[in-house]
Amino acid sequence: MSKPQPTYQQAIRFARKARESGDSGSARRWAAVAARLAPDEETPWLLLGALAKPRASIEYYKQALKVNPQSRIARIGLRRAENKLAQDGTITPTTKSVSTQFVQAVPTSSTVRRKTPILAWLLLPSFLAGLVIFLWGNFSSLQSIVASAELLPSATPPLRLAVRGNQLTATPTFTPTPTPTFTPSPTPTFTPTPTATYTLTPTATAKPTDSPMSGNLTSRPSQVGKNEFWIEVNLTTQQLYAHRGDKLLKTFTVSTGTWATPTVVGQYQIYVKLFSTNMAGPGYYLPDVPYTMYFYKGYGVHGTYWHNNFGTPMSHGCVNMRTSEASWVFDQSVVGTWVIIHY
Repeated sequence: MSKPQPTYQQAIRFARKARESGDSGSARRWAAVAARLAPDEETPWLLLGALAKPRASIEYYKQALKVNPQSRIARIGLRRAENKLAQDGTITPTTKSVSTQFVQAVPTSSTVRRKTPILAWLLLPSFLAGLVIFLWGNFSSLQSIVASAELLPSATPPLRLAVRGNQLTATPTFTPTPTPTFTPSPTPTFTPTPTATYTLTPTATAKPTDSPMSGNLTSRPSQVGKNEFWIEVNLTTQQLYAHRGDKLLKTFTVSTGTWATPTVVGQYQIYVKLFSTNMAGPGYYLPDVPYTMYFYKGYGVHGTYWHNNFGTPMSHGCVNMRTSEASWVFDQSVVGTWVIIHY
């Protein structure tokens, strides 16, 4: 049974989460998956560049520049990686002898030494005015740099932004060539924008295909094949039973809907499977809900990270499972798997 492949957006999200948690290996694997799924996108190459060693990092940033020649993030990352190689002695810097010759050629007269600061003071107002105009006219590009700061390699932990979404791809429309001498340390306060919002409507109870059942099923429903995997949920006992044909494979303790937001009763089929998705409704927002299997509108079976009160009705209508157990059910099920729910 083949597992559905993640989308590009999911691979990027998994890579960022793994990097934030310190799991560089998983972050690299997910970034590589994203690069394979969308080689013409800049973001996976920036992530790979930030996670790789300097020599490999240079190649990844060069690839990012092929995708977006105007990427300032890629240029800064490339410069840092080259400097790191030079510091490690992996490549021989070519600036040392040039610097020595320059120092030896500088006249020692006091008049020359005085001209440099005078010239700097004369040019300072023009530089500041140009900087203000640049920042004012390119504020959106500056936001893009801040949002992409986590894609640069750093000895310190990565910047964690309060931004959720499928993808952060820097695409500035104007490319000056300054040499920044500071590293911004922003504290963004952007409002999360969920990529998929499902509003549960428990009052719209589906009509079961058969009369409501009570207690555990003693036999396989007629529409289920002899070797077919199917799911049974008993709302009274708060149990989920995983069957294959006439054989009971496993039993799990779950948490279903409360009396105010009950779980629907009837016979349904899974219509979509998602490795993770965002869920929202009146009074709650749950990002990255794992191993979600929707079987009717916004109702689904999924993993749970926000509570551990299994055996007690806690949900807004979905069937909450422990994440590890939901992963097993997710692997066994397919689109079309029957879900039988009863008291």
